[in-house]
Amino acid sequence: MKYSMHYLVVLLAGSLFSLASFADYATAEEATDIRSKQTLDLEVFRRIPVLRDGRKMPMDTFARQQLLQFSGRKSIAGKSAVDWFARVLFAPESVRDMPVFLLDNPESAQALGFEADNRARYSIAELETDFERLEHIVRTAYEMEGDDYSPVEDSLIRLYLNLIEYIELTQAFSFAQVGDPFVVEHATLREQLHLPEDSTDFSFLEIHRHGAGLRPLMQQLTDTPQAAWTALDWEVARLSMALYDWAHHYEDLNFAMIPLVEAGEERWVSAWKAIAQHMQRPGVSAAVNDLHSLALAYDQGDQQAFDEASEAFIQFIHTQLPEDRELQWTNLEVALNKLNPFFCSKLLYTFAFLVAIASLLTRAEFREPGRLSLTLRWVAVGFCVAALIPHSTGIIMRILIMGRPPATNLYATFLFVAWVGAILGLLVESRQRMALGVLSAAICGLSLLLVANYFAYDGDTMGKVVAVLSSNFWLSVHVLTITMGYAGCVLAGLIGHVYLMTGCFAPRNNTLLDALKRALYGVLGFGLIFTFLGTMLGGVWADQSWGRFWGWDPKENGALLIVLWCAGLFHAKIARMIGDVGMAAGSALGIIIIMFAWLGVNLLGVGLHSYGFTSGLAWGLYLYIALQVVLLAFITPIARYRLKS
Repeated sequence: MKYSMHYLVVLLAGSLFSLASFADYATAEEATDIRSKQTLDLEVFRRIPVLRDGRKMPMDTFARQQLLQFSGRKSIAGKSAVDWFARVLFAPESVRDMPVFLLDNPESAQALGFEADNRARYSIAELETDFERLEHIVRTAYEMEGDDYSPVEDSLIRLYLNLIEYIELTQAFSFAQVGDPFVVEHATLREQLHLPEDSTDFSFLEIHRHGAGLRPLMQQLTDTPQAAWTALDWEVARLSMALYDWAHHYEDLNFAMIPLVEAGEERWVSAWKAIAQHMQRPGVSAAVNDLHSLALAYDQGDQQAFDEASEAFIQFIHTQLPEDRELQWTNLEVALNKLNPFFCSKLLYTFAFLVAIASLLTRAEFREPGRLSLTLRWVAVGFCVAALIPHSTGIIMRILIMGRPPATNLYATFLFVAWVGAILGLLVESRQRMALGVLSAAICGLSLLLVANYFAYDGDTMGKVVAVLSSNFWLSVHVLTITMGYAGCVLAGLIGHVYLMTGCFAPRNNTLLDALKRALYGVLGFGLIFTFLGTMLGGVWADQSWGRFWGWDPKENGALLIVLWCAGLFHAKIARMIGDVGMAAGSALGIIIIMFAWLGVNLLGVGLHSYGFTSGLAWGLYLYIALQVVLLAFITPIARYRLKS
């Protein structure tokens, strides 16, 4: 992984801040009673919108992304991501011992002085003891020429940046922290600042609200020799210095929660930035007070106050941005997160696959089905149709949330191609009724959703679309059409695999092989037609966007290669250069061509379509190609020999 040089600024600027924060951790009360917090319902809190990488998302999504980024998990210690995140914000001492931070390279853990105990995740309490060593390693890596790091350095740099971000999150609500250094023991000072007389412990925000009262007192101090200062004077000086230090220390935190609109321009700032610079703006002071109340209510375990503060803050954001489309769908995104429809689909596709296999195996000599085989076939179809329901629901919800077609990034294209492939498989099943279509549909849906799950760990799956994809009717039509072509070609390749495997084990001239052959030709033809149309429509879009129909871009070359490969298979079959086994093997190899066109261009880092790169993608692609070639080299000769004999 490569890191741009601006991270060096983060490294240098964050070093002292991080060390100070770790020191604060080390002296924090670890025995804090958090039983009341454990009972708080976070349903309203999870709907609070925040800004992340240019996209407005609910707190629930932000929490999931942070936990995935830090630990590679969607939950931790039996708690949801939003529960963990609320503790990070409001009670960081309660998660000190949770093993959150992922070190995916064992040598990285050893470089920090940890023993080889096969652990992959470490807590903040463990890492703070080795922070100086970690910082030294990262500094050394940045000072080296070039930006190609070893796996150990790459892992440690990622860990360091995660620690910096985590610590900033723990300080996001520290303006509501009550107690040291904002303790006002002197009753006279409390009276002059109009603070409650029955308390001595206050928060930064409470003192900041009454900061005007400190100015004349500080002016008096400048006119008084320090040797003549009274106890009241010393407390005024200490309190003023604490206000100054905290304001400048935390002002630049990046957790953007408060939207500001000025002259039609929208920008989001952290609560600390709002306190420092924007408290005079309409509504901002009340919004900061809502966040203050939110933190206090969480600390006290007051459910009603917590929900009221959350609702009030949500209302403030909607008042600031009344016409914002993204904010209108945050509740739906929370529902999507809770529903987790694609996990349900994967589970149901798995059942459909297993039952379809059982239906085929219960056929007498792979010929006419019996009652048991027919019953299992209907069960498999039922599972596959049931899987399409949450699959379709999830895609529709994503379309509504994003306001865009269902194929805007690699993750989304895998979801859509899996959906189209499953529908095509069921259409084949409706014509042949031999469990072959439902088997192919289940394999296509399950395998592509599993691949999509890999991309889900790479960041926001509904993030802002790159500029080249931002708008254009022809672009939307092109992307949807060509991905439908991908689905047809992938399904044809899967049917080709099933044909070859059946040829290895089933008798010659059985009805299954004939059905598979017909399905293969039909689905491959569908893939060829839609890939060709998608490529042509892409040219129309390119002509409108870039002023040329074709530019030999790697993505364009990949699409052309798919068309030529599929067309070549049909021509070779017509010319009797290959038979049914050759068509099946060629279709199976076609999946490799598709993966190169679909994913390979992202590995090149060149061309107008080179977006969505994911580290680690190359090794996964190469491994798949190697396994695919080995499998086909093994089963194709066997199938050809048995079907000729």
